Amino acid sequence: FGTANPERMDVPFWRAMVACGQTAYDARTHFGEGGLDAEPVWCFDRFGTSFTELPDGRVIEIGGEHEDHYDPDFCIDNDVVVNDGGGGFAIYGYSKDVFLSTDFHTVTLVGRSILIVGGLGYKGERKYGTTPLYRLDTGTLAVEPVATAGEAPGWISRHRATREGSRLTIAGGKVCGWADGRETYEDNAGVFVLDLETMTWEKVNSSATSTGAE
Repeated sequence: FGTANPERMDVPFWRAMVACGQTAYDARTHFGEGGLDAEPVWCFDRFGTSFTELPDGRVIEIGGEHEDHYDPDFCIDNDVVVNDGGGGFAIYGYSKDVFLSTDFHTVTLVGRSILIVGGLGYKGERKYGTTPLYRLDTGTLAVEPVATAGEAPGWISRHRATREGSRLTIAGGKVCGWADGRETYEDNAGVFVLDLETMTWEKVNSSATSTGAE
């Protein structure tokens, strides 16, 4: 994690991993360090990452997950990688209290900001019944949480986001919840609209039938 909002992470090993695209296991094996009980190796081989192409040619990549929880190099990131469109890039980190680790979220460009909606994240950090919403300033690259009102989708991930004017529609995906003393992971059965002027959620209808928890 970074210590600021943001902190430029000029770590030579991180930059090399972005440039080469190798997995954490490849790096661990190549350098022969650590072993399987060591801390996860940082890498840029991820899924659940978002990509936003900006009008100025930059591409912003946010978060993502490497491997699954059973793998020794499992990691969900909260970093932002800014590609300048000409082959250069910069990595930015954030303190954990500013920006939680995120994967399988959606991103929507609104003016000079990127709205980051939802995300799966780590089990111990999920706040059931709420929907993560952050605003990334594409100029300063600072991230801030956005407070909302109304009926939100809950802890949603793997969904779709569609913007029409000042309305952001969220549909599909999965929702994490808590029932009978355990975590549930069910199909999102609703369609939700966020009013971008008032930051108020509204459930407009039901779109699917739950398939039960995993």
